Amino acid sequence: AAEILSNDVEVVPNSNLTYYLTVHYDGKDVYGNDSTTNITADIVSGYIHVEDKIPEGLTFDGFVGTEDGTIGAINETDGSPCSGHVVDGVNGLHYDENTRIVSYEIKDLQAGCKITVGIRTITPSVDDPNTPEVEDRRDFYNTATAIEGSYTVLSNTLHVWMGSDEVELYEV
Repeated sequence: AAEILSNDVEVVPNSNLTYYLTVHYDGKDVYGNDSTTNITADIVSGYIHVEDKIPEGLTFDGFVGTEDGTIGAINETDGSPCSGHVVDGVNGLHYDENTRIVSYEIKDLQAGCKITVGIRTITPSVDDPNTPEVEDRRDFYNTATAIEGSYTVLSNTLHVWMGSDEVELYEV
């Protein structure tokens, strides 16, 4: 069973780790209706390009797919279907081994709705064999990017760690 990634939690070395990227689309329609958690504005996105660099040390292990091969939008409040989808469904989810970047495009996402994509990874050992030091703790930080036209939005930064929760602090 994969562990679900939350913020500031300890993860298990050499295990499966799944985290989720959720794109919430908010906006204002031409009639001035704001999209909120109670009201869905009558506006949809163009293409939203999503990128996420897998944190160093984690190994990409695939995407969480859907049974029917599509990934579509749901309403943020009640889970009912909304307009919007990942272009080409699960086939539109890409991972570049050279850059370690996950990417995909979302189209026609209605304001007040969201799309979530799961990314499966494998955690390493606590000690990084590529460094001369022997580490007793490893920290992973992750921030994703969503771009629509000339607008770029960064996600919140997610942090997880493994190893000792006692960290030596040094004054700088």
